[in-house]
Amino acid sequence: MDNGASNPLPSIPLAAVLELVAMQLEVAMQNAASQAERLSASVAAFTVIGARMRATNDPTLMAFARSIEDEAGRAMMAMQFHDQLAQRVTHVRDALGDVHDELLAGNSPRWDELVAKMRAHYTMEDERRLFDLVMWAFPGATAQRREEALTSSVELF
Repeated sequence: MDNGASNPLPSIPLAAVLELVAMQLEVAMQNAASQAERLSASVAAFTVIGARMRATNDPTLMAFARSIEDEAGRAMMAMQFHDQLAQRVTHVRDALGDVHDELLAGNSPRWDELVAKMRAHYTMEDERRLFDLVMWAFPGATAQRREEALTSSVELF
């Protein structure tokens, strides 16, 4: 076995890898956003259909209308998870961009400043808790704190 003495793969700088990852995240976000917009339009259409059915004053149609409108409301609430995912992915992409920029600058990064800059991207409390847990690995990181950091919640905005 050769043990890598003649490695056919080129040496790829870490900055290029970070840029690729950030670009892949951006493309995924754009694709997901277009599908979420389509889903939102469908939910809105169902809401209109429900309202029209309710206006007929037919008891059977009114019951179906309530079911349609209730389901549309639940679907809109579920779409909040897409917004949260989009925010999280954007924050990760931006943090990767910070590291990328530091690597391209060629300077020895001041890690405390870089980490603070990266943390500033996070707007949700559970994002900041997880960041702190991983980046600072503080001694008080009990199993309960780890569980809290990993537990997500939906923050409506």
